[in-house]
Amino acid sequence: MKIKKVNKIKNLHIYSNFRWSADIPEFSKFNLIYGWNGVGKTTLSNIFSFFDSTLKYKFEKDVEFELETTDSVKYDQSYEKDDLPIRVFNKKFVDENINWEGSAKKILYIGEENAKVAEDIKKKEKSLKSKTTDKIKAEKASKKATKDYNASLTDTATLISQRLSQYDSNKFTRYNKRNLDSVIKKLIQGETDKLKPDIERINEIEKQLKQDAKPTIILLNETLPRFEDISDEVNEVLGKEVIASTIDELKNNPQVQSWVEAGLKYHDRENSVCQFCGNEISETRFAELEGHFSDAVKNLQTKCLALITKVKAYNFDLSQLPQSSKFYDDLQKDYSTCYAEITELSKTYNQEIEKAVKALEDKKANPFSLIDLINVDLSGIESQILENIANANKLIKSHNKITDDLDSIKKDNILLLEKLFYISRIELIEKLKNDSEAKQSELTTLETEITSLDSEITTLKAKISDIHKATDVINKYLTQFLGRSEIQLKVKDQGYVIQINGKQAKNLSEGEKTALAFVYFIAKLDEQNFNKKEGIVFIDDPISSFDTNSIYTAVAFIRNHLQECEQLFISTHNFHFLRLVKHWLRNKRDADMAQKEGKSIQRSYYMIRSTTSGSPRTSSIEKMDKLIADHDSEYEYIYKTLKEYENFQGQLSEAYQIANLARKFLEVYLNFKVPKNSDLKSKFDKIPFSDTNKREEIYKFVNEYSHKGMNHANHVDLTGVGNISKIIGYIQDFIKETDEFHYNQLEALCSS
Repeated sequence: MKIKKVNKIKNLHIYSNFRWSADIPEFSKFNLIYGWNGVGKTTLSNIFSFFDSTLKYKFEKDVEFELETTDSVKYDQSYEKDDLPIRVFNKKFVDENINWEGSAKKILYIGEENAKVAEDIKKKEKSLKSKTTDKIKAEKASKKATKDYNASLTDTATLISQRLSQYDSNKFTRYNKRNLDSVIKKLIQGETDKLKPDIERINEIEKQLKQDAKPTIILLNETLPRFEDISDEVNEVLGKEVIASTIDELKNNPQVQSWVEAGLKYHDRENSVCQFCGNEISETRFAELEGHFSDAVKNLQTKCLALITKVKAYNFDLSQLPQSSKFYDDLQKDYSTCYAEITELSKTYNQEIEKAVKALEDKKANPFSLIDLINVDLSGIESQILENIANANKLIKSHNKITDDLDSIKKDNILLLEKLFYISRIELIEKLKNDSEAKQSELTTLETEITSLDSEITTLKAKISDIHKATDVINKYLTQFLGRSEIQLKVKDQGYVIQINGKQAKNLSEGEKTALAFVYFIAKLDEQNFNKKEGIVFIDDPISSFDTNSIYTAVAFIRNHLQECEQLFISTHNFHFLRLVKHWLRNKRDADMAQKEGKSIQRSYYMIRSTTSGSPRTSSIEKMDKLIADHDSEYEYIYKTLKEYENFQGQLSEAYQIANLARKFLEVYLNFKVPKNSDLKSKFDKIPFSDTNKREEIYKFVNEYSHKGMNHANHVDLTGVGNISKIIGYIQDFIKETDEFHYNQLEALCSS
C-alpha cells in the first residue's frame, strides 16, 4: 500500500482549505517536499502522525483531512484503527520518545530462540575452517563459469545491437546483456522449439522492417446495379411505333433523315431558301417535313437519348479499382490476380450493356422502325465479378490493417528478431548457464553451511536479550553518525539512559540531540511490530542544527536504511539537504542496483508554498518548481519569486519576507561579482551603478526590513505596497546594468 495523494486539508493551521488539484502528480515511492520555514511542512507530517500508531496525533474537532491510497481507499480524521503501517519522524516523535534530561523509551527487537549450548564448539569451528577453504575454491570456479556465461550473453547482445540498431537506435545502440535478460524472460515455454532462426526467415522479417507505411485504400462497392430494373423500359421504347405523316425517302434512308432533321432548324417560312442547294422550299414541302418530324418522333428520340445515358451508367468502371502498386509487397501478387479477373469479366459485362446502347441508338436514328427487343444476360458475370471484388476487399482490409498496425507490427518483428538471434546461440548459452548455476549451487550450499555453522557458534557463545540488541544498534548508529563514541545509551529498567563517557548526559548540543533522535528513529523502524519493507515513513526536517558533514551523514543514513521502505516522504527547508537528497534519487548506481533487484527508483518532487492573496496567509502543496527541481541552488528560484512581487498587491506584513529574499539573492550575486571578504554594503558600493538613489533604497530595504522587529521609523517608505514593487524593479535595474547577460539569462529561465 502507498499513499497516492492528500485529497484535502481544511481548518488546520496554515492550511485553510487545501484541495489536491489535477496538475499535482501523485505520490510515488520516494517523495521529496521542500518549503521555507513556517509554510506547513511539520503540519503535514502531523497528519501522517495521526495514522502512526505509536504517536496518534490529536487535532481540533473542526479539522478535516483525507489521504487516499493507491488502492483507492480513503482515510480521514475519523479513522480510529491502529492498522496503518506508517511511522513519522518529527517534533511529536522526539517529544514522545526522548527526555533530554537523559532518558529514552525502550525499543524491542525480535530475538533469536535460545539454543542449547553445544558442548563441542571447537569441533564446529574446525568444520567451519575446512568449509571456508572449500568455499574459496568454489568461488573461483563459480566466478569463471559466471564470467564465461556472461561473455556469451555479451557477445549475443553485441550481435543484436549491430543488427537491430538500424531499426531502433534508441533501444539497440547501447544494447547489452541486461537488455537480453528481458528477452529471455519474454520467451514462453516451448517457443524456442517453434522459432527457427533460418537465414531466409530473418531476411524476410528485415525486408518488412524496411518497408515504409502506405496510405489506406478505400473498400470497393460490393454491389452492382440491377439491369433488370431498366430492361423493361428499354424494350418498351424499342418496340414503340410512331404514327406520323412520313416521307418515304427519309423513312427508308435513316442517315438522310437525320441530316434533314438537323438542318431543318436553320430554315423556316420567312427564310425559305435552302441553305444547301439555294432553291426555294415550297409551303407544301414545309408542311410535309413538319408532318414527318412530328412531336411524337421528337419525344421518342429524346427518350432514347435519356435511356442511352442511363444504360451507359450500368457499365462497370475499371477506374474504381486501385493499382496493385498501392498495396504492400506481399499482397500485390494476390491482388493482381483479382484485378486481372475483374478486368476480363468487366469486358464481357460491358459488352452485354453495349447491346442495349446500340439498340437505342438504332431506334433514335430510325424512330419509325421496330427494333428487335434485347436480352441482356448478366447473372453469371455479376456473381463472378462480385466474388472477385469481395476477394479484393479482403486484400484491401489486410493492407489497411498493416498500415494501421505498422508500428506495432514493426515492434513485434523487432522483438521476434531479438528472440531469433538469441535462439541462434541458445545451445551454447544454456550450456554455460547450466554450468554457472551448478557452480553457484555448490557455492551457495557451502555458504549456507558456513552461515549455519557460524550462527550456531555465535548462539552457543552468547545469548543477547532483545532490549540489549536495540541498545547495541543505537550505539553503533550513534558512533557512525557522530564519528565518536562518547555518547551512548545504556539499558536501565524498561528504557535507556543517555550517557556521555559513562555519566548521565547533560547539556547536549542541539546537533547532538538531533543526531541521537534521528538514529533512535532509524533503529526503532526495525522493531518487531513494524515491517519496514511494507511501511510508509515520513521524515520531517531531520537536519536541524546540523553542520555540513552531519547533513551528508544524514542523507547517507536515509539512503542506507530507508531505501527499502514501501514509501518514503522527506520534507525540508534546507536547500543543501534538498540538493543531496535529489542527487541520491538521481544516482545512477543506486538506480541500477534497484533495477537489478527488480525494483525501480520512483521519485516525485513537491513544494509547500504560502500566499497572502487572501487574508489570512494560507498554504498549499504544489509540484516542485523546475527552478528548484532542476538546479543545485535556490538562487534562480528566489529571483523568480521576487519577480512575482513586481506588481505586489499583498499585505505590508510580507515586507520582511520579501526583504529577506532580496537580501539572500543579492548576497549570492554580490559574492560572485566581488569575491572579497567584506560586508554587503562594501560589496554593493564597489559595483558601478548609475543611479545612487536606487542603490541606497535597495540597501536600506534589504538591510533593515530583513531584520524583523527593528524600529523602521524614518527609513524606507513602505506605507504603500507599490513601494515594494518599486524596489523590486530597482533590483532588476541594478542586475541588468551591472551584468546584462546574467540578467537576460535569469529572465529567460523565469519565462521558460
